[in-house]
Amino acid sequence: MCDIENPMQCYQCEQTVKPNGCTTVGVCTKEPLISAIQDLIVYGCAQIPSITLERTLQMIFMTLTNVNHNYQALKAACDELKQVCNEEFAIHYIDIFEKKHASAALSPAYFMKKHGADTNSLIQLGIQGIKGSAAYADHAYRIVNKLNLKDSILDNSAHRLVELLNYFIYKVDASALEKLLEVGSVNFKIVEILDAYNFKLNGKPELTAVSTKLYPGKSILITGHDLADLKSLLVAAEGKVNIYTHGEMLPAFMYPELKSFSNLKSHFGHAWQLQQTEFVAFPGPILFTTNCIMKPKSTYIDKCFTTGAVGYEGVKHIKNDDWSEIIEAAMNAEGFRDQQHCDQVENSIKSKVTGVVGFNHRVFDDVAGTLLQMIKDGKIKGFRFIGGCDGCNSKRNIFTQLAETCPKDKIVLTGACGRFKVNSIEMGDIEGIPRLLDVGQCNDIYSAIIILVKLASVLGCSVNDLPIELFVSWYEQKAIAQFLTLLSLGVKNIQLGPTAPVCITANIFKVLQEKFNVGLIE
Repeated sequence: MCDIENPMQCYQCEQTVKPNGCTTVGVCTKEPLISAIQDLIVYGCAQIPSITLERTLQMIFMTLTNVNHNYQALKAACDELKQVCNEEFAIHYIDIFEKKHASAALSPAYFMKKHGADTNSLIQLGIQGIKGSAAYADHAYRIVNKLNLKDSILDNSAHRLVELLNYFIYKVDASALEKLLEVGSVNFKIVEILDAYNFKLNGKPELTAVSTKLYPGKSILITGHDLADLKSLLVAAEGKVNIYTHGEMLPAFMYPELKSFSNLKSHFGHAWQLQQTEFVAFPGPILFTTNCIMKPKSTYIDKCFTTGAVGYEGVKHIKNDDWSEIIEAAMNAEGFRDQQHCDQVENSIKSKVTGVVGFNHRVFDDVAGTLLQMIKDGKIKGFRFIGGCDGCNSKRNIFTQLAETCPKDKIVLTGACGRFKVNSIEMGDIEGIPRLLDVGQCNDIYSAIIILVKLASVLGCSVNDLPIELFVSWYEQKAIAQFLTLLSLGVKNIQLGPTAPVCITANIFKVLQEKFNVGLIE
């Protein structure tokens, strides 16, 4: 599939080759043909086709970094769109799938040539933010379906996302910055809905210390973000197979409904970028539910499964929550033989999670009185939010350093993949309040925002006047969506980085600096 004539241009993640993006093959291993197909899917979804909103959002989700590199799955999406999109889509379709020629595909180079660098910068920020928000909408739809509900507010938000995608691809004009902020506003509504449904499905979050202890028995490892998938798998595997979480499934332990399952054991491994070394050691099948799948190595690809929007060449895909195949694979696998085997694997991957998960805005309400009094008494001088990820750059340690150098009278808030840079640091407490508090998955930045709003209200100031430092990476498209959400709420003084997105030109960054005092982490 590498015979496509024109090289790709992709700079939707921070790992991209600088300064112009990935042009021959992605750092994520995405090949030019896959990149062109993903561009075509986004182009088709922007036409507001007459397929369901849920499927449209899932298709957009498939184009995020490290979600789906499976040719057949992506082509199937294009085949669906071909039935409802205009004639121009059909022309692009023929160019890509029959002629193996990507010149008509809507890569950033297309928009650069058509609109110039600065407008292209706004277009790419818009597309990336919409992609990230589409992922959260997909998570929400999964729970809505699980509960057999309909949600008109979610439908309206999803529809507006597609309209905004249509705007950035076809109708961009002088109001582009305003539309970027609207992407943030729509995303805020979607993560609010997702927060409510996670609460409805799994109960009120609780402050919880997560174990990394391994137990003898047949086992499945689940990674990604989809808590509906996790609960469904727990039900199907109950009494048969132990379930271990990985990566962004760590916050699952803050939900009482999930913790009530005896087969939900503990957390395995660290951040997503270490999966190629850690997954070899897991003696059972591995389920990928959302983004962050790296190219599986030959040493473990045979035990990998995907579901939902996720796909990769050579990996088995599960549909409609039919977990029978992966449970059977777990029963036939070695599993953790005995406690000695468990100890050996624990030592080999050096598992260590010391932070407390579950600092949801509902939990904040329970401790707010104590926390606020400590702030008024000067015992807590402020907060440092570390939402950054150093990723697979072994030479970069900026977010770890931000935690290590945080003054002892400040609380560190963290979450998402950034947590794995800080949650193995012993940070102690301030009179019983842990100095490291994990708000949850990347979508749970909603909780962080609500906590800040509540703090500001009680302290009689604006959010921008709070004693808080915001250090945020834009690692991939979900992070862009959350960045735009913060801007849409008027939050200023965000330290972004440590490098700016490739798509942000100097002129656009200057606008962000002037309007929101956005800076780069030094």
